[in-house]
Amino acid sequence: MKNQKISILGTGWLGLPLAQYLQEKGYQVKGSTTSSHKIQQLRDLDIQPYLIRIDENGIGENNESFFDADVLIITVPPARNINRFLMIIQTAVSFIKKYQIRNIIYTSSTGVYGNVSGLVDETFPLQPLRVSSEAIVKAEQVLQDLTANLTILRLGGLAGGDRKAGRFLAGRQDVKQGNAPINMLHQVDGVRVIGAIIMGDHWNKIYNVCAGLHPSRHDFYTAQAKKQSLQPPSFAPDQKGISNYKTIDNSKLKQDLNYTFLFNDPMMF
Repeated sequence: MKNQKISILGTGWLGLPLAQYLQEKGYQVKGSTTSSHKIQQLRDLDIQPYLIRIDENGIGENNESFFDADVLIITVPPARNINRFLMIIQTAVSFIKKYQIRNIIYTSSTGVYGNVSGLVDETFPLQPLRVSSEAIVKAEQVLQDLTANLTILRLGGLAGGDRKAGRFLAGRQDVKQGNAPINMLHQVDGVRVIGAIIMGDHWNKIYNVCAGLHPSRHDFYTAQAKKQSLQPPSFAPDQKGISNYKTIDNSKLKQDLNYTFLFNDPMMF
């Protein structure tokens, strides 16, 4: 339904192009930002802007109407301050309940699987290794306790737009796991998948969102650095016996949504 009101909590690298995409599709879109300079940018894109800095004092004056929505998309990353991130999630939950928002999309991460081995689908147990991944798992659990329709999207490594993958490892020496397959997602596909979830009413699902091809770290980061005229990284020989290389399986998403990735090969990024 194109008259749906969609609120996007976090209009950053993914949230901003997503807001623009949904607005162009005819939805009423509200977008939150923590940066006052971004308010006019959102307004120029016909996105209703909200300056929301969630802290112990709440969400600020006149911001509650942001949560008057049919769909809430949470794209806030855990970043460095894990406690603040979890407070943001808890605050969002309180307003989801208050405004009885029916449909929620949460952009999680494939990092929740940890260093498992082999082909990894959505049924794999969660074994987060990093503190940030642990926080994402907690966010998933908190949101799953809601009675609203929740779809969790576990995104692969993010690239595209102004996030140039060539910078990630440029010039580094003796980088480990050069033969490990990469699990990447282009910004364009991230945006279009979320759009497909909403337009197709794919609720109460968990999907891995990742390009279908998985070149090695060596090949991908070397090629990306060269594309940007940066010094390619050098890779240490892989240690024998190491096999904890996971390959993210996106087949459930492609089948359910009948979705074709525009950037199925990360070498195209």
